[in-house]
Amino acid sequence: MFRAQRPDESDSSYTALIPSTLLLLCLLLGAATHCAAEEEENDPTEQLLELLASGVLGNSGREFRSPIGVTTDTLGRIFILDSDVGIYRLQDRNGGFPEVYEYFSGLPFLEINHRAVDAEVDSANRIHLVDDFLDEAAVFRVNDLDGSGLVSYSGPGGNPLDEPRGIALDSAGRIYYSSDNFGDEGVYRVDDIAGSNFQYYDPGIITPGDVQIDPSNRIYLVNYGGDEIYRFNDMSGSGQTIYDGGGTGFIEIASIDFDSSGRIYVADASRDVLYRFDDMSGTNQVTYDGSRGTAFRNLTDVHIDSSGTIYVTDALNDLLYSFTDMNGSNQVEYNGVGATAVN
Repeated sequence: MFRAQRPDESDSSYTALIPSTLLLLCLLLGAATHCAAEEEENDPTEQLLELLASGVLGNSGREFRSPIGVTTDTLGRIFILDSDVGIYRLQDRNGGFPEVYEYFSGLPFLEINHRAVDAEVDSANRIHLVDDFLDEAAVFRVNDLDGSGLVSYSGPGGNPLDEPRGIALDSAGRIYYSSDNFGDEGVYRVDDIAGSNFQYYDPGIITPGDVQIDPSNRIYLVNYGGDEIYRFNDMSGSGQTIYDGGGTGFIEIASIDFDSSGRIYVADASRDVLYRFDDMSGTNQVTYDGSRGTAFRNLTDVHIDSSGTIYVTDALNDLLYSFTDMNGSNQVEYNGVGATAVN
């Protein structure tokens, strides 16, 4: 996943905008009189944070600045992580009813310097996010993006997670996350958000990246430093096998996912292509570069929903792409405020 600098609340250019921004928000909400009275009594920064936490900014959308992750829930809603803006939720891939939960919203994974780097949604539509901020890194679970039902896991024995990179859930609801902290590189698994039955496996790689679970509950771990994918059957590492992309090979694996048939999709951030192949031998490997519309420039995540629709995020084009096959059929490009159907 990719790092990005956060705005600093101590920056005078940021704080100077807060009172006027608050008034504009109040006008848009049709409550200017009430807000003007409240502003005399309350700190405007706190008022703005309360409005942000309520999600009221989410109804109009906001252009992406660095989208790094995408996932969907059982209702077909789409969640996009943007490392500069926050978390978006759409009702459909055409951008229906956008909601944006921005940084500084009062939620722990949206506070200053924090960043949700990956997300998965379970069968109950609870949202799991992994936050990689230094000694405050944690896995969070919420019932909704308003923060309801917020619980977190910060590592075994209460020790902070070490630079978590990816998160995945298996069919039993167990939580997997990867870490690339020196000395602790590998994949971790807990049975629940309380951290029950903690397990760890180190396949001997230097820089773990994304982690995913296929339809057969086999574990896949990206070796970001070695441009390879590792697959093993369980947390003991049994049946381990490695695939490097064949031919000219992968260069920079950003993400991995699967469709319902178990086919493997790999987003390569440097080759600017999406791969699909049938198995860990690379059988029937094909690629797609986005060229039915805007060609990919820096893929950061790939996700396949239950209908087989393919989603990828691109942090240089600042787009969410969706299409229905590896030819780019029915391609739609969404930039945070509007969608364009390109074919």
